[in-house]
This record gives sequence, C-alpha cells and structure tokens, in this order.
Amino acid sequence: MRIRSHLFLLFLGILIPILAFSGVMLVVFNRHTRVATEQGLVETARALSVAVDQQVLASLSVLRVLAASEHLQKGNVQEFERVARMSLATQPAWQSIVLVGPDMRQVINTGRPTGAPLPLAGNPELARVVFATASPMVSDLFVGRVLRRPVIQAAVPVVRNGIPVYMLSAVLTPTALTEVLLQQNVRPDAVGTLLDRNKVIIARTRDAEPFIGQRATPDLMTKAQQTDEGAFRASSEGQALYAAISRSPRTGWTIVLGVPQAAADAPLRSSLWLLLAVGAGSMLLAILAAMWGAQRIVGPIRSLAHSAGELLRGETPETRVSALHEVDEVGRALETAAAERFLVEERNRHLLEETERRRQFAESLAETTRLLSQSLDPGEVEQRIVESLKGLLQAYATALYRLDEQTQQLIGVAVAGDVGPGFEDGLVWARGAGAVGLAVARREPVASADILNDPAITISPEERRRIEQARYRAVLAVPLLVHGQIIGAIGVSDRPGRAFSAEDVRLVQAFADHAGLAFHNARVHAQTERARRVAAELARVARRLTETLEMSAVGDQTVESVLPLFDAQIAVLRVLEPNGSLRAIAASGGARGAFKPGHVLPPGMGLMGRVAREGRPLSTRDIQTDPTIARSGDFQDRLEVAQARSVLAVPLWAKGAIIGVLCIGDRIDRSFFEDEVTLLQTFADQAAIALENARLFDEQRRTQEALRGTSERLRVLIDASPLAIIAIDADGLVKNWNIAATTLFGWTEEEVIDKALPTIPDDRPDELKDLFGQYRLGRSVTGLETQRRRKDGSLVDVVLSVAPLLDTHGRHVGSMGVLADITQRKALEQQLLQSQKMEAIGELAGGIAHDFNNLLTVITGRSSLALELTSLDRETRHDLELITRTAERAAALTRQLLAFSRKQVLQPRPVDLNALMQNVAPILRRLIGEHIELIIAPGVEPGRVMADPGQLDQVIVNLVVNARDAMPEGGMVRIAVQRLRVPDVVRHDQGHVPAGEYSTLTVQDSGCGLDQATLRRIFEPFFTTKEVGKGTGLGLSTVHGIVHQTGGHIGVDSTVGRGTTFTIYLPCIEEPAAEEAPDTVTPLVRGSETLLLVEDEEEVRRLAADVLRKCGYTVLETGDPLEALLIAERHATDVHLLITDMVMPAMGGTALASEVMKSCPRLSLLYISGYADQMVAAHGMVDPPGSFLQKPFRPGDLARVVRETLDAIPVAPTRS
Repeated sequence: MRIRSHLFLLFLGILIPILAFSGVMLVVFNRHTRVATEQGLVETARALSVAVDQQVLASLSVLRVLAASEHLQKGNVQEFERVARMSLATQPAWQSIVLVGPDMRQVINTGRPTGAPLPLAGNPELARVVFATASPMVSDLFVGRVLRRPVIQAAVPVVRNGIPVYMLSAVLTPTALTEVLLQQNVRPDAVGTLLDRNKVIIARTRDAEPFIGQRATPDLMTKAQQTDEGAFRASSEGQALYAAISRSPRTGWTIVLGVPQAAADAPLRSSLWLLLAVGAGSMLLAILAAMWGAQRIVGPIRSLAHSAGELLRGETPETRVSALHEVDEVGRALETAAAERFLVEERNRHLLEETERRRQFAESLAETTRLLSQSLDPGEVEQRIVESLKGLLQAYATALYRLDEQTQQLIGVAVAGDVGPGFEDGLVWARGAGAVGLAVARREPVASADILNDPAITISPEERRRIEQARYRAVLAVPLLVHGQIIGAIGVSDRPGRAFSAEDVRLVQAFADHAGLAFHNARVHAQTERARRVAAELARVARRLTETLEMSAVGDQTVESVLPLFDAQIAVLRVLEPNGSLRAIAASGGARGAFKPGHVLPPGMGLMGRVAREGRPLSTRDIQTDPTIARSGDFQDRLEVAQARSVLAVPLWAKGAIIGVLCIGDRIDRSFFEDEVTLLQTFADQAAIALENARLFDEQRRTQEALRGTSERLRVLIDASPLAIIAIDADGLVKNWNIAATTLFGWTEEEVIDKALPTIPDDRPDELKDLFGQYRLGRSVTGLETQRRRKDGSLVDVVLSVAPLLDTHGRHVGSMGVLADITQRKALEQQLLQSQKMEAIGELAGGIAHDFNNLLTVITGRSSLALELTSLDRETRHDLELITRTAERAAALTRQLLAFSRKQVLQPRPVDLNALMQNVAPILRRLIGEHIELIIAPGVEPGRVMADPGQLDQVIVNLVVNARDAMPEGGMVRIAVQRLRVPDVVRHDQGHVPAGEYSTLTVQDSGCGLDQATLRRIFEPFFTTKEVGKGTGLGLSTVHGIVHQTGGHIGVDSTVGRGTTFTIYLPCIEEPAAEEAPDTVTPLVRGSETLLLVEDEEEVRRLAADVLRKCGYTVLETGDPLEALLIAERHATDVHLLITDMVMPAMGGTALASEVMKSCPRLSLLYISGYADQMVAAHGMVDPPGSFLQKPFRPGDLARVVRETLDAIPVAPTRS
C-alpha cells in the first residue's frame, strides 16, 4: 500500500475510535440526562404540589382561627363581619370571605357591600359535606355566584357545642394559585398545570387565562387516573414532551409538568452535529494530507503516529522537529490538542462536580421540604430547619431567629451546632444588630468572613465577648420572608477564613424560601392550637373553680392553672383587705416559698399594690430594678428568693370593686403581649367570681356553724333535749339513750341499753373505731356530718358531736354524742343551689331572648310589609312567606326561653283545665303513637285557673313527650284534673307544695321511673338522661319556669321500674273560663294622631315608624330618651301617644313616660319590649300605667294596639 493509503488509514484509525467513543458517551450522557430530566420534573411537580398544599393549609389555618372568634361563637354576625373584612386585607391570596348557614344561604360575603342581598351558597355540595363531616374541605374549581368567574373555596366548619352552625370559607381565584406556581422557580421552557379532582385546569405557569376551567386532554386524564406520581412521555399539539405528575394526598389536586423534548434534547443534538462535522472534516483532512504529503512525510508521519498514539493513550505527545514545516505544524497541533484536551477534561470535571453538588442540594432541599411538611409542631420544624441547613452547607453551626413584631428584636428559637454561650438563655439580637439584624434591616442576605472585624456589622460588647468565646468567625445571614413580610432570619456560622460564595448565598436563600413558609405555617398552626388549648383550659378552669367553695382551693386551682398556660415560673394570688393591703392566699412555682399564704403586702407596695391602686393591668420586665415600683427591704429579699424578674399583674373585679390581684412572672427578661394580658384578665375574672362565691359561702358557713354550736351548748344544758343524746362506754356499749334518740332512730331505751351501738351502717364498720381512737387521745369530734341507720334499716343524715368522758384520773371511760337530723337541711341546701343555678341561667336565657326579639321584630315586620305589595312575583312571595314562618318559629323559641327564665309577659285569662285537656288530647295521641295508651280523666268539678292557655299546652306536651320517651316498648299515660284543698304542706319525692286551694293537673306514666340522683337534678337546665342528639335538657326546665311564673307549684314522685307522676298545682279561681276569639285577618287600623316613638334599636324604630306612617299617623321618632324630652316639650300640644321601649341606655321607658307626662298629662302610653322585668315583677302594673306590646310583633299588631290605646281613656300618672 502506498503512503497515502497508510496515512489515510492512520487518520481513520485515530478518528474512528475517538468518534465512536464520543458517540457512545453522548448516548450514555443522553440517557442519563433524560433520566435526570424526568426525575427533576417529578421532584419539581412534587414541590409545586407541596407549595399549593401549604397555601391551602395556610388558608385553612387562618379560617380555623376566624371560626374560633368570640363574636362568631356568640352569634354576633355583624361584629364578625367587621373582623372578617379586616382579616381579608391581610390575606392577599383571598378574594372574599363567605359565611354560610345550614340553610345553604350566605350570611356574610365580603365581596358584597354590607347589607346587600346575598344569594345561596356558591358551592352547596361543599357546604353539605362540611356540615355533615364537621371537617375542613377544599372545593374544586367552580363559578362563583357573586364573582361570576371561576374560583376555589377553602372552608372550615364553625362548631358550637359540638354541632356545625356555619360554614366559614375563603374564596381564592386561580390567579392566586398561579402566582404560587410561578414563585417556585420553574424552568422557563417548562409548563406547570394544576388540575382539580375533576381534572379541570385551575392554574398554569404560562398563558393561564385561556386554559383555566378547561378539562385536561383524554390522554392526560387517563395517565392521572393510573398513578399518583411519576414521569412519562406525551405529546401536545404535535410536539413531544417530557412530563411528570404529582397528586396531593390532602386536596386530591394534581400537578402536571411538561417540557418539550426538543428543548430538553437540544444540547445532545448540538453535540451530535458537532461530532459529525468534526468527523467529516477530519476524514477529508486525512485524505488530502495523505495525497499531498505521502512522499515527504513518511518519517515525520511515523513520528506523528507515535505522538498520536501517546495522545490517544492520554499522554502528552513529544514531537521532533522535521524538515517539513507542515509536519512540524501537525506536531505542534498535536501538542495544542493535548493541552486543550487537558483543559476540557478539567472544565468537564468541574462542571460534573458542580452539577452533582446542585443535584445533591436539590435532593436535600426536596427531602428537607418533605420533612418540614410532615410536622406542624413549631419546635420540631424549627429544629429540622437548622439541622438540615447545617448539613447542606457543612457549616459549623446554624441558628433560627423569630422577629418580635413589637420590639423588632430577633429572638433565637433553635440552634444546631455550637454558637457560643448564651443561646440557652434566650439569645436576643437588638434591632439592626449582628449579621442577622443587618440582613433583616436590608431585607437581603449578609455575608462576612470575619464578623468581629466587619465595619458594616454592629455588635454589642456582650455579644462580642460571646463570639470571641465561640469557634466561628465567618457568618451568613438570610432573612425569612413570607408573602413579602419578614418573620425571622437564619444565621450560618463557620470556621474563620471561610468565604461564603455567591452560590452558597443563592442556595441558602432558596432554602430560606421553603423554610420560611414551613416556619410560618408551624407558627400559625401553633397559634391555632394555642387558641384551642386556651379555650379548653378556660372551660376546664371554670369548671374546676365551680367545683369548690373553699377560698384556698380556688386560689390553688387558679395559680396552678396559669403556670403551664403562660409558660410562667411564678404565680401569686392575693385578696384585698379593708385597709388596702393585699393578703396572699395562694402561690405556685418559685413564689411558693417566698410568698406563703397569709403574707401581707402593704398598700401600694410592689407591682400588685400599684394594680390594686390604679385598677388596671400592669407589667414590668424587671421588678427588682424598676424605679416606678415601691419595694421594701423585706419585699426585695423575697423577690430575690422567688427569682422574680418579668411580672404581669391584673386586678380581680367583683360587683364593680377590686377584690384582689393575680400575677404571673418569669425569671428571664420577657415582654408580655396584649393577648396574654387579655387572657390573664379572663382568668382573673373567673377567679374573682369563684373567690366572691367562696367568700359568701364561707360567711354563711361560719354563721351556720356559730348558730349550730350555740344550739348544741344550750341543748346540753336541757334535760329534755330535742336532739338525740347517746352515751357509750369504752367497750362501745350504750349507756344513755334519750327520747329524741328513740324518735330519731326508732329503738327504745330498753332495746339498746348495755348493747352495742346499733346505729352504725354496715358499710361503715371502721367509723366507730376511728372515733374511739380520737377519744382515747382526749380529742372531741364536733360537727361531723355522716349517716346513721334507723331501726327500719333506712339511713338518716345526721350531724354528730362527740366528747370523750374522762374519769377523775383523766382516763377515757366512754363518750357522749349529740346527733341532729339534718335531712331537711340537706334538702334545703339542694333547693338553694338549684334556685341559684336556675336564676343565673335564667338571666342568660332571658337576655338572649330579648336580643332575638329585637331582630325578629324587624324580620317579621319587614317581611309582612313586603307581602302586602301586589307586584311581587310568585318566587319572591314564597321566599318572604318562608322568612315569615321561620321568624315565627324563632319567636316561639324565644317565648320558650322567656318561659324558662320566667321573664315572659304571660297573657293569663280564666282557663278550665278540663276543656284545655280535651282540646290538646288529639295532638297528644299523634305524639305518643299507637303503642302507648292515653287515658284522659277530667275532674268532677271545673278546674278553673288563671293562666296562659298556650303555655299550659306546652307544659302538657312536654310532660307527655317525656313520658313517651320513658316507654319505648309501650305503656300507659294518664292525665287527670282534680280540684284539691291542701290543708298542710305536701311533700313529694321532688318539690313540696304549701297549703291552699288548687286545681291539679296530673301526668302519670308507667315507664322506667327515675332514681333519687336524677330526681334531684330533673329541673336543671340542659340536664338530660337521653342519648346525645335526642334531648336538649330544656323541656322540664321550661315546664318548671311556666308553672312557677303562673304562680303554681310542681311535685314529682317516681319509683324505678314503676313509673313517674308529675303533679302541677295551680291556684283555683271562681271566674268562668274565657271564650276563644276566632282568628280574623283585618287590614291595618288607621288614624291621624301625632305619635312620639322612642326606640334605641334603629331598625325596630324605623320599622315601627314606617308602619305607623303607612296607617296615616304623624310620627316623631328618636333613639335618644333625652332628645325625646326635647321633642315632647316642643310638641306638647300635638303629641297624643308616647310609644317607648322599656329598657334604653340613658333612661328607662317608665322614667321617660313620667317626665314626658309632666308636660303632657293627658298623653296615652304604649310600652314595647322583648321582655320587661318591671312588667313581669308587677304582673303588668307599671307607673305610669299604659298598654304593653310584646316583641316580636307584626305591623297589624302594632296598628291595632296603637288604635286601642288611643281610643282608651288615659290614666293620670301616680305621684310618690
């Protein structure tokens, strides 16, 4: 072969392996690149899904906090709407806040002006699920009724007493979720799409608007149904794609991420084309070189071939100088190629290292994000953040700081590694101090190779000493931003000399974006949990405080409860003495040894003294050095023993006066926030009520004990004692047994003398031994409340006082005891407690009914006026009629509450119980069913009473329904009427009846009966023996309220297994029963007089004024009683009738009427009210007298009563 061929083959032998190797490497690189691309797409899709979940969870967390709002729990919708609109301004992702009732109607919609008509719930299916499950939910994309465009709704239930009463939701637009996707740094050539559970597009990272609301392609829907997460290849509009999906387990939404294969494979194609070009050029060069230099380069070619072999082996070729310039050039080219190959290899190695580092960081960041999303515990999340970042940067130490919104200080919350001494005591950086303070001030990362010598960083001498003791100098600080607001900072510390690169800063900043959101969500969750825990603790403390009436026990309960709730170390409770000093009754934590019960603080001494003097909460960050706080030497010493530093104190108020002070403290520098002050004041209010009750009970108990002691001493001196006096010897044999003992226990003296004491119950055999032990020690037993056995085997409650009998040598020879029957006293105590509970809950129920009546007056009045319009369409009229019926049902509920609280203005009239019973019998038969026999037993004589027949109907129905529930397998209910003369007090198992003439109504059943424990609580509000959801506990309480408000009494007798009998005693009258007037519908009664209308509720006043003007009257209206006096004076000759509410802020209705009638003595009066204590107390007689109209009322009722009042002869006011 010629040299040309050899040279050509030599070139081919060199180029072909290189090209083949390059091609193989490109194929392998392409395979790894595609796998990495798919894996990166899956991780990015998962990160997008997590970001969307965090946005949704953050919205749900805020909604939970709003759902626990005090205004919403109390039903104050107007005030809650104001709070909701303020909260909406803090949530840029929210479009509006919507409150939906169980009837699927919107109650609040911040997207509409206040008071504007609201439609039905935009997503009723979501509302039904939330009400059914009482769980938070997120909707799919739907078109909102108010916004008229696609929206998403996050909703939580508003639970009251375990029952969802509202659904509170936030409306998010797809734009908000699109912005969340765009914030995740998706690669520019990728398209991220968010699908809901129906595979409808919610958000998109590119050209989102045309696609929102469109369904995904069939191929994509099929792929999304087959797997929850993974990568695959797809095509869109004729373009091949790399794609990945990730479905959220929380929302069920799916993230789809796609990258064109053309864009992803572009580097590979460029490398292939370059390889082909280089190969073709090299082959052509080989042919030309072989043809041109075959004759001259045989020798040099061999040298070059040798050099090429070295180059092929990766060695540095050594070329010899030849006579041929071209060959020398080729030799130098080989040397240059070898050098360039070395540089390319070095550059590729660095690129591979950087790529591997980024891949590892991305994997670590994804793993960290996954770990952070697994927990919402602040401490756990904070520790994971610092430990993860320390591992990512291989740093010496990392620290996490929280920004205090009030002081703008950075407070250390978590650390990984050694940041020097002081962190365990709560490391705090002042505003702008240190690297973290500077980063927060600049809102950007701050890096320094030597923090101690960096002029841009401010460090206090104390912090400088702390850092000098540590082993780090290089620092990197990055602020934590969430929705544009700084919530804290991350600090990274490392060995001296390390310079954090721009890549380090970028990586830490990317980490901080994820960490900040996790930190924020954990804090929001913690705040929500703390609010829930606070509410539960308040309920628990309130319950425990009401379980005891001992002042010391109340104090101990209070101070022990506040310590864990406020993370405090000191708590002290003091009561105010008459001389202005403060006496400690309980202390806990570090104060237990320094301020023992009984310690007295002089007036004005310490922070608690200032609070007692000024009557407001006060706090100090260092009570031992605060110059505004008075401290004596003894008090200063006690503060040092307690190690008290930061202290918060609040007053205890009772009946408008300060009765004590409650304080908490800490041993470190601490600021108390406004919510902590409010919460501690709430605890103080609870404690004040309990302390006041304990004080009253203690006074009553001391009085009773003094009276009992006096009575016992007097009776010992009387031979014929009414108390049982028993004496026994040292062996327990009876030696003395008086007549009162026989009366009490039933045994005669002959039956017990010189025998063992028979009165000890069988279940208390050790009680007598314990008493003997006390006697032998020379101790007396006084006022021991216990039970003793009677001859018939029954137990009797007694109070026992025993003194030892000693002989002349002081030896114990026996004991003498005085026993009194306290059965009746026990019963009276139970009745007193029952009465107090009924009164307290009755006040609450009456107040609620009063407020509801004002609202229902407006609802029924306005709907009635609207129904009179002839232009209403059928659907609107149906809605108005539904509103009217619903309002009437609500009015019936308020009447039941008023009857229960005995604050209802009844409408009594003569009623025959026989006729009433016959009228209600058909309804009762439908209520009890065919499996229960109903027996009606009318009385021989008419059972005439003065009562409200509607309320008596309710009494009978409630009692019969209770009887039915007691006989699920069937039985008998008997209702009887009887006229009865009671000569003496009648006692029932529950309740007693004084002497008098009564008509009785008896409801008897053959059910399961009630035990004594249930009988004692039968009339307690909300007490029920039925299953959850089958009883409210208000039925018998309402019966009790109606009967007693009517002037009657109720007695209950029951035997377990045999049935229960309710007997209602109502005073007899001789007046015949009134005839029922038929219901008639009449038009509004008109008139032309001038009326003065005074009502502080604006909507009620406007309604009444509109109705009266419609009737032809001239109406002068005002909501201020003082202004009403001026109007009455100006129109003294014109005003014919004063219409006034009974209860108003500045002046009551009766007081206003008295003042107005001074200038208008012939004025007629009409009082209106939801309930009027004055009307109830005086049975309708007030001064000055006038007509009365109960709220809620209809327009026709108002017009009728006004006309009747004007037509009646006014009565001149009485003068005192």
